[in-house]
Amino acid sequence: MFRVLALILGLALVSCTTHDSRPAPAPSTLPDFPIGVYLNATTGSVYQVDASASCADILVRRGGKLARFGHDHVVSARNIYGYLMISDNHPEGSRADLRLELKSLTVDDPLTRKKHGLDTEPSENDIKGTGENMHGKVLESDKWPQTDLQIVITGGAMGALQGQLTITLHGQELELPVVIHIAEFTPDRLTASGSFSLMQSAFGIKPFSVMGGGLYVEDTVEVDYYLVARRLLPSAEKQQ
Repeated sequence: MFRVLALILGLALVSCTTHDSRPAPAPSTLPDFPIGVYLNATTGSVYQVDASASCADILVRRGGKLARFGHDHVVSARNIYGYLMISDNHPEGSRADLRLELKSLTVDDPLTRKKHGLDTEPSENDIKGTGENMHGKVLESDKWPQTDLQIVITGGAMGALQGQLTITLHGQELELPVVIHIAEFTPDRLTASGSFSLMQSAFGIKPFSVMGGGLYVEDTVEVDYYLVARRLLPSAEKQQ
């Protein structure tokens, strides 16, 4: 059976499974995460990502003349750590920094496959093989355990903020424009969603193929994300 080599980063479906309301704990290593930008902010509104309500799904499609013998796959992230800061007066100056532990990624959750309308049913061995290939051969999760994502807002309005996304994955860095939709923005809670596409080859990964190229993984993967964040009170407010 076809074992897809899935390319992952972090950032999800609008309907995510909720387990509790606690923000994600910090990953075990944060050597260069710009946490001080958020904890020491004196202007703007700062929010911490709620991992229990946030998610990112990556769709990996099959291609080739023999595509009917393979499966499309969806890989999901449910352990996203990070912060968002919304500028007081204008979109520019707003930003977000996120970090994802790659070993927390899961492959082909049945409900998630159904939400995306995937019409085949990979076996347990297919799913297990996909996960092993993803962590071992593609992401090398032992060597590169985390993915960083930074978004700097460049314009637009709250309903459709325009930004520049920088992704650090597998030792490579990629920049691309994105649009972030803010559906809820209150003193206590913020929700953001969007989608974008990536090419595996942009990270130096050659898409997997078998049967003389008759069955292969499409170079482009699709990413859907949904973030829920809770207000992080400034020090002055915490002391009141």
